[in-house]
Order: sequence, then structure tokens, then C-alpha cells
Amino acid sequence: YVNVERIDRSFLERQFGSATGPLFKVDKGGPGADLTDPGNDAEVFRRVFEFHGGGPAGAHDLLREWIRTINAPGLKTGDLERALDLGAFIKTTAVLLFAGAFDQYTGWWPHNYYLYRNPNDGRWTYVPWDLDVGFADKAFGRVPVLDGWQGYSKVGVRNAMVIATVNSSLQPTTRVVYLKELIDHTFVF
Repeated sequence: YVNVERIDRSFLERQFGSATGPLFKVDKGGPGADLTDPGNDAEVFRRVFEFHGGGPAGAHDLLREWIRTINAPGLKTGDLERALDLGAFIKTTAVLLFAGAFDQYTGWWPHNYYLYRNPNDGRWTYVPWDLDVGFADKAFGRVPVLDGWQGYSKVGVRNAMVIATVNSSLQPTTRVVYLKELIDHTFVF
């Protein structure tokens, strides 16, 4: 869906069964786009996290609270699973890292994604957008994606949700199983 479909009400209805939760777009990045605590400047926070509708009044406060939750010291896997669709995040980021999609949350300058809070379970979901550099030979005509991308562990990226996921007790097994499935059944060479 990420290259052919708009992230709008019909997408949310189809993917989540509801379009009434808050939807935020991170287009340009900036303070907090890596989902570390963005501080208390509400104007900067609103510029980085563009509100695209849905949800209650004070939706930015819900998002800020969630960001602080995933950054809490000693965050337990169960708490992370209640706050985030962890399975979807692991699968999505595995594909992005495998594809060399550095122009995303998983890359050097986190942006090009949406966050949606599903009103059915209260969890947030990461939705990638603008995947024009994955599997590229030379992104933007000059960035060696396939030859130059070494994945999350090699580039020094420090994104809160990736760190929380890596530290969760479910992540290593889940990621390995999913990547094996992805390589064995999806990317058949």
C-alpha cells in the first residue's frame, strides 16, 4: 500500500476497522521525530507531528504521553505491547531494514511515516510512507543504498521505538523468525 495508496479514512477503515483514532504524519522530521521525548515546546511538536484528523480533542497530548511511555526506563515487553502494535512494527521495520529504506523512521533522519492510534485496542501503529529509496541502486542518484546500507546496527541510528523493540524480550526470536520467513517465501531469488 505504501507506494500506491493514500493514508486516509478509507485506508484506516480497511486496515484497522475504524478511522476515528488520531492520525499523525511525520513528513519533514525534526525534534521528537525519532520518538525520543520532544520536550515541552508544543509548537515544535505540532510541526513535527502533523495532525491529520480523528481522535479526541487533545490528540497531541495522547501522542506525547505515548512517546514518554515508550521512553520510560525499565519499560517491560507487556507495557510495550499494550502501547504499540509490536508484531506489525517488528515486521515492518524488518522489511525496511532489509530493503535499505534509510529515508524512514529506521534511517538517519527519521521521517516519512504516520502514527495511528487504533480506537479498538488503544495501541499505536507505525505506518511507513514514501518508500522511494528501498531496494534502490543509487537513491536520489547518489546514495548507494544496496551497497552502502548496513542496517540499523551499523549506522548509529538511535530511535526510541527501535531501541524499545530491540530491548523487548519478544524481539530477537520474533525478528529472526520473520526475517527467515521473509527471505525464504517473499524474496525468492
